Amino acid sequence: MPSVVSVVPFFPGRAVSHFRGVKLVNWNDSSRDRAVMNLGGGPRPTPKTPHGTTVYFHDWYAPGEHAEIVSTRSPEFKAAPTRYAPDAPLITVA
Repeated sequence: MPSVVSVVPFFPGRAVSHFRGVKLVNWNDSSRDRAVMNLGGGPRPTPKTPHGTTVYFHDWYAPGEHAEIVSTRSPEFKAAPTRYAPDAPLITVA
């Protein structure tokens, strides 16, 4: 099964996606092919935009505890790489 959410990682403006109420039921596979979110297929070009697309999964860990996802090639990640980490099955890093 492919990912549930596929996001285009770079826009010329400031794109943000918010998801609430996402639940995994009987999800036992944390392989890359079963990540909840990915950046879609195809090449991963070097971004030419000042911002990446940030994705939020609200209340992912617990009520009030949100997951914030950015591309590893985004300016946001490059500015603070230790702020982010892979978190299967939410997202995996190729």
